[in-house]
Amino acid sequence: MAFQSNIYTEPLAEAYEAVMAHVDYPRWAGHAHDLLQEHAPPEKWPLGPRRLLELGSGTGALARHLQPRGPYRYLATDASEAMLAVARRKARAQSLPVRFRPARFTCVAGDLAKVEPPLGPPFDAALLLYDGLNYLLKKRRVRRLLAEVARVLRPGGLFLFDQSTPANSAAASGAFEYEGAFEYEGAFERAGGGDGHYWRKSRYDPDRGLHVTTFVLDGPAGEGRRTERHVQRAYEPGEIRALLRASPLATVAAFDGLTTDPATDESRRVHWLAQLRE
Repeated sequence: MAFQSNIYTEPLAEAYEAVMAHVDYPRWAGHAHDLLQEHAPPEKWPLGPRRLLELGSGTGALARHLQPRGPYRYLATDASEAMLAVARRKARAQSLPVRFRPARFTCVAGDLAKVEPPLGPPFDAALLLYDGLNYLLKKRRVRRLLAEVARVLRPGGLFLFDQSTPANSAAASGAFEYEGAFEYEGAFERAGGGDGHYWRKSRYDPDRGLHVTTFVLDGPAGEGRRTERHVQRAYEPGEIRALLRASPLATVAAFDGLTTDPATDESRRVHWLAQLRE
């Protein structure tokens, strides 16, 4: 069965952390923690931000490494119920006090409207890390994202997000063709369990600025093959800078990857730190 989807379904949710094993989540969590603590307004939060909202949290890999560093009162959201199911299972296994709720990037304020304190808004900081922004294929959707984040932050609240740039897509397109096994604990477990197998292949269209990743997933003994196709847009850093300038958020800094060096137009990944204007 083949289809295009930018919302992860159960087979890929089960395989996700095996597919993303190349990502150093402890390092990402440490970088995010350090930036939030360093740039939080000390007159507002002498001990740093404590109430965090993560958008696009996926299976909770970042949350599991970041929450204990605060410790933070952590609400993790994702549009995929399948990803949230895996995230809840993994957080419970570690007895972590991370709460997970369904919410979309561009409707997060509305989607969380029924979530009451201490879980609901306003938040000290919001996060959207590892390519989440790139799933928004139109600039108007990025503008909506920035506006929605502004609605759930307290005055002076921080928004830390990253973008993968055209330079990264051009360099990495051929590199991200690989395969591997994963432990399937979802539907195939109910059918008898066992390992699944995945194949991942990426290609980049520089003329359209689109990066297409195809995942092929098999259950045990080749059962239930599924194909998912995910599309991301590789924005230039200047495009995001302009969108921030026109938003309710002020740019605090733009960092080159997982460093504190200033980003440039040649950066392969940019981490943006923005603050809600008061």
